[in-house]
Amino acid sequence: VGNSLASLFASKVPDIEEKIHVVPNGYDEEDFEGIASTQPATFTITYVGTLSEAYPVKSFLEAARGCVTAQTPLNLKFVGSVPESLRGKISKEAMGCTTEFIPYSDHPVAIKHMMSSSLLLMIIPDHPSGKSIITGKLFEYMASGKPVLFIGPVDGDAAHLLTRCGYKGVFGYENTDGIRSFILNIASGGSSARADLHAEYSRRALTNNLSNYIHGIKV
Repeated sequence: VGNSLASLFASKVPDIEEKIHVVPNGYDEEDFEGIASTQPATFTITYVGTLSEAYPVKSFLEAARGCVTAQTPLNLKFVGSVPESLRGKISKEAMGCTTEFIPYSDHPVAIKHMMSSSLLLMIIPDHPSGKSIITGKLFEYMASGKPVLFIGPVDGDAAHLLTRCGYKGVFGYENTDGIRSFILNIASGGSSARADLHAEYSRRALTNNLSNYIHGIKV
């Protein structure tokens, strides 16, 4: 689903590179039909999906505390599976922020949570394969039209994709100052510096690309 995996596969067999094509994850346009984008009264940062100890949250929580110190109230919303021990850690280290933990939700409900947020948070787990991770959720974040805060390998596939699509909120695991400044900028009405919606990542477009590859048509 990404360039680094394509390169890895190409390295396994001589002269196979031209036979390997990347068809990334994407989003279903229908998932967003009839769901209005809204802005909550309190600036709300939402993370959707599983969160575990493998996902570094320290810099994000430090940045969130810094925003509260700068008189910017924050609501941190986590939608999905979060262990009880990590919930306690988040609540403690995000002192001054309000925190919400919403259990696993059906996909349409998760989309509604995205669409009613101020900023969407993406964290890549700290793992040797982290540079290759591009989740379907990332494309749904893009389809929502909301600003995105990415924390992970800045030289990884997901970071490159966001940067290529015009997103500026891309930070490494330890960049607390950059994360805080970005949140404050968005919260004060600054530009999120995102490009127009990239329809080439809809599953309709990706299926068309797959069909072309199968029939030998250059994409």
